[in-house]
Amino acid sequence: NGNARPSHSQILKRMSTISRMYDVDGDGELNDAEQAMRDMDKSNRGYLTNDKVYTMMQAHVEIQKQMFRTRRIMFVLLALV
Repeated sequence: NGNARPSHSQILKRMSTISRMYDVDGDGELNDAEQAMRDMDKSNRGYLTNDKVYTMMQAHVEIQKQMFRTRRIMFVLLALV
C-alpha cells in the first residue's frame, strides 16, 4: 500500500541528527518553537549558547512587561466606562 503512514522511526531517520536534538516532544517533526530554536543554531551544534538563550529571555521578559502594561491600561479604561 503506497498510502501507508511512515513509522515513527522512519520519520526520525529523515530528520538530521541536529534537528532530532531539537525535537523536544519526540514526535518526529519540529513545531514552530522547535524550528525557531533550530534556526537559531547557526553553528549546528545541537544546542543554543547561553548568549542566545539570554537574548531570547530578554525578549520574552520585555513582551511580558508590555502585556502587563497593556492589561493595566485596559482595566483603567474599563473602570472609567
